[in-house]
Amino acid sequence: MNEIVIPYGTFALECDKESAAGEFLQRWPLLHGKRIAITLGRIHPKKGCDILIEAFAGALADDGNWHLVIAGPDDAGWKTDLESLAMRLGIQDRITWTGMLKGTLKWGALAASEIFVLPSHQENFGIAVAEALSCSLPVVISDKVNIWREISAYNAGLIGEDTPSATCALLKRWTALTAEEIANARINSRKCFDEKFNMDVTRGRYLSIVESLVR
Repeated sequence: MNEIVIPYGTFALECDKESAAGEFLQRWPLLHGKRIAITLGRIHPKKGCDILIEAFAGALADDGNWHLVIAGPDDAGWKTDLESLAMRLGIQDRITWTGMLKGTLKWGALAASEIFVLPSHQENFGIAVAEALSCSLPVVISDKVNIWREISAYNAGLIGEDTPSATCALLKRWTALTAEEIANARINSRKCFDEKFNMDVTRGRYLSIVESLVR
C-alpha cells in the first residue's frame, strides 16, 4: 500500500494589518512602543506557558523594551499559578494577559508583535503558529510543534527543546539578530506560510491527490 500525506493549512490574515495592530494597541496602550513577544492559545500546561515565563525572565527581564503578551482562555484554571510564578521572578508588570482574542483583535495582536513564542510539549500542527506566519511574524517554538521542520527550512524562526533553558537561549539568540536579519525572518515567515500552510494552497494539493487517486 502506498501512503499519501494530505497537507493541512489555515487561512491568512483577514483584515488590514496596520489598522488591526492599531486597534489592539489602543485597547492595551501600555504596549505602545514595546517589543512584544506573544503566545496565543489555551493557557494549559501542554503549551509550556510556565516555560515561556521563566525563559522571558531569564532572557529579557533586564530589557524594559520587551513585553510579554499571553493571549488565550484559562480553561484549565492555571493562570493564578502562572501569575504567582511571574511575581516570584519579578516580571509580573512585564506581562499582559488579554484573555481570549477573536477577529480583528487577534490579528492585531499578532501584527503588533515582534515574535510569536510557543515552547509547547506537543502540537500536532499548531494553527496559531501558522496564523502568526501569515502576519509575517517569526516564531520561536519547540521541536515538539510538528511543523518545526518547515519553519527551519524557510529560516522563519528559531527552534529548540521544550525547556526553560533552551527557550531562554532562543530568546537571547533573537535579541542578538541584526535589523536586517529580523527583516529577512519576517519575509521568510510569510513565504513559509504562503507556500506551505495557506489553505488555498493546501486545498489545491488535496484536490490534486484526490484526482490522482481517481485516475
